[in-house]
Amino acid sequence: MSETLGLLFGSTTGGVLYEAVGTASPFVFEAACMVLATVAVAWHAAPSARPSTPRLAWCDYELLKAVWRVPGVLLMSLTSGALIAIQTGILVFLYPLFLAKQGHLRPESIGYLISLSVLGRLLALRLGGGLSDRWGRAVVIIPGLLAYGALLGSLTCITHPVLLGAWSLMIGGASGFVATIPTAVVGDRVLPPHQAIAIGWLRTVSDSGFIVGPLIFGALADATLLSAPFVLAAAILAVIAWRCRYLGDPFRPTPTR
Repeated sequence: MSETLGLLFGSTTGGVLYEAVGTASPFVFEAACMVLATVAVAWHAAPSARPSTPRLAWCDYELLKAVWRVPGVLLMSLTSGALIAIQTGILVFLYPLFLAKQGHLRPESIGYLISLSVLGRLLALRLGGGLSDRWGRAVVIIPGLLAYGALLGSLTCITHPVLLGAWSLMIGGASGFVATIPTAVVGDRVLPPHQAIAIGWLRTVSDSGFIVGPLIFGALADATLLSAPFVLAAAILAVIAWRCRYLGDPFRPTPTR
């Protein structure tokens, strides 16, 4: 939620500064934020603190292999990577271009619709996490993925600006609804001594989506039609939802070796 809130605040503030001050002002604003974050971390850091468990050698893969064998970890890693790939490859890079061509919108209108998608994501993050805690991870993630895919696939038929705004809000909400569940499943399944390794692996796969998503979806849009990446993303989400039916009870941790 803090990441998404920062994205919403940063994009809105950067756009206002760009219009009111000048083209260089958003970069100065970002640099100032980085300086403040560095000062805050340095101020609150505790240099005397030492880890309670011994550090692992970089070449020791036995614990990582044990984490891989925990049911659901690899599936949720691929799910998280796919969600990030769709988020960056579709919503960040191609969606503004789609709005300009399909909706014939001006740049400021595109900015508002992108902000709506970020707002929808922020509003749904807490809802999706809370419902998955109450009802179970698989019960929430499967319909969430299907709804996300349906919204992306049907977006290619929408042209009216008001409907595009509604779709932007719902797409952001659907993406936020399922965004936290893969991490929660890994936390449920992996025992505490190995959770740091599991989360590190999950973030590695997720961050790979930042690279893979724009490359794959961008190349597909160049080779075919601009609507093709949205259809492909919908198909990927449907396949992941189908695989998640084997997720079982995510609240029952499986011991690692």
